[in-house]
Amino acid sequence: MIDRDYMEKRSFMRMNMDAPAVIQMEDGTQKHCICKDLSAVGMLIEVDQSVAVGTQFQVHLPALTGQFAPLDAAVKVHRVDEMGGGKYQLGLEIEQIK
Repeated sequence: MIDRDYMEKRSFMRMNMDAPAVIQMEDGTQKHCICKDLSAVGMLIEVDQSVAVGTQFQVHLPALTGQFAPLDAAVKVHRVDEMGGGKYQLGLEIEQIK
């Protein structure tokens, strides 16, 4: 049986992608990542090192085609999943679009 609260959390359509993106940590450090999916309220990215839940940083997702504008967002780490092979998926909550 599917939990209703879980379904309500997924009420925003997600766009699957494998798009290159850049994250900028609060100390100014930049790291490349892959944006796996994007919705109106969050995104899933894949990175090479774990980041603590609650960490805040900026994400820049460049426009890959003329169809979409670039995205610059302030995000907060909501979930961290170890994928193996030194890869981690971070579930991010979008706090502000710039």
